[in-house]
Amino acid sequence: MRVWNQVTTDWGFRTAIARKRQVGPCICWLGFNFYLPIGIVAVAPEKIDRAVYLLDNILAGTTVTFNQYRSFIGLLEHMHLFVGGDRTFMYHLYGQNFHAGLRGGPLTRMIFAPRHFEALRRWSQVLLMRAGSFFSAAFKSHSVAIPPLRSHLQSSSLFLGANPISDVPLSLYSDAFVKERTLGNLVNLDDLHGGLGGYAHGYWWHHPLCRRIAFLLHITAWEFMAYALNVIIFSPIVAGHPSFWYADAVSTIQTMTSALGGVAAPKILPRDFL
Repeated sequence: MRVWNQVTTDWGFRTAIARKRQVGPCICWLGFNFYLPIGIVAVAPEKIDRAVYLLDNILAGTTVTFNQYRSFIGLLEHMHLFVGGDRTFMYHLYGQNFHAGLRGGPLTRMIFAPRHFEALRRWSQVLLMRAGSFFSAAFKSHSVAIPPLRSHLQSSSLFLGANPISDVPLSLYSDAFVKERTLGNLVNLDDLHGGLGGYAHGYWWHHPLCRRIAFLLHITAWEFMAYALNVIIFSPIVAGHPSFWYADAVSTIQTMTSALGGVAAPKILPRDFL
């Protein structure tokens, strides 16, 4: 590949756009590219670039906040597929740093020790060399969650009404997405520019946001809005059944934890650089 690159450079060839230079058509989902013709799943290059940049900053001693670090850790959790689900890659990456961030908030400064640097250097090699795998390896990985039994789905309150048979807790997720502001193409303010959504065991809802509405609130406020709507929509359905409510915004988690006094607080779903 290096020889061919040198040839095309010396002769001044004009190459195609990046998408056409890839290994066939792909489907991008949650920041991962699925190359169907050759059966490869890989992290989107822009995600890898951001992760390597943050990792280099950490190793160089640059100040890193909890929201940046948690987003980075979320990507590493998703990349367990590419290291065979080996949990030793995550050793020392949580601990006191995560506890301090949960107590202090998104702007809490992360303090790193030599054991952190050792684990981060190990991930640095993965980010630069193994940001993908074959479908077969991914499906065999221990990091792939096993779907709940069909009998559990059929016996949950979402499928049988107000009297659940199963004691297995339900999981309910919410998220928000707003595109970044751009200087161009501001003519049509009704263009879709993001949305709110929620999901629970096959049931889902989605509310799109047009440009004129999306910029009225910061993304952290939209994250809380998505969580609130998720509670309003699903609470009547799951009432009386044990459930976990997931959000990926630290501010939402802290707001709900403070409001509930630490009782029945929502869980943190690691963000993955979306």
